[in-house]
Amino acid sequence: MPTEQTSSGRRCYSKLFVRHSDTPDARGDYLCAVGLGAGISQVVKTLTQRGWATPLTIGAFFLMAGTGAVIFFKFDKGLMASIHRWFSWIFVAGAINHVAANVRPFTNYLRSTLGRSIAAIFLAILLASFFSWGRMTSQKLINPIETAILGAPLNVVADLEQTSPDVLIARLWKQKIAASPGQSLRDIGMANGVGEERLLGLVFLPD
Repeated sequence: MPTEQTSSGRRCYSKLFVRHSDTPDARGDYLCAVGLGAGISQVVKTLTQRGWATPLTIGAFFLMAGTGAVIFFKFDKGLMASIHRWFSWIFVAGAINHVAANVRPFTNYLRSTLGRSIAAIFLAILLASFFSWGRMTSQKLINPIETAILGAPLNVVADLEQTSPDVLIARLWKQKIAASPGQSLRDIGMANGVGEERLLGLVFLPD
């Protein structure tokens, strides 16, 4: 199928059909066809990436916003916090691919003073969040408390739970977990092949 001559130059409508010809027109047709093929390939690739990256970003955003709001107001139950933590990686993956599929608009936004200012503000907040700035945060408290409980003997943990060591030992034995009053939860977990979080749950959240 031949090419068509227009006022703006050549427009290619076919694959190379004059590959073995050495005429200038044939070489021009060849370059035109190759350029058209590469352009179509890039468009298809971009549309395909945009086709799944944008919906993925939107869906993950609603999930992160919903679970984040629930956690903020301390209404989270079940796996809410875990889903928020782990599914955030899906949001990150979607956002990265969404930006990759829309590089030109993205860079255009950053060319404006407002766009750069907003991006800089959130980058500064991210960097600042690595420090507690003298504040006692819940996460800062949870880690050492959990470590202390896991390392304490079971009879001390029973006092914290306001029960007796025998009650905890019986509770653990119902789950086929052997324990003694002098063992720590960490030692019990290692001896029985049970995770530390499960042991904490059996002790403090038996129901």
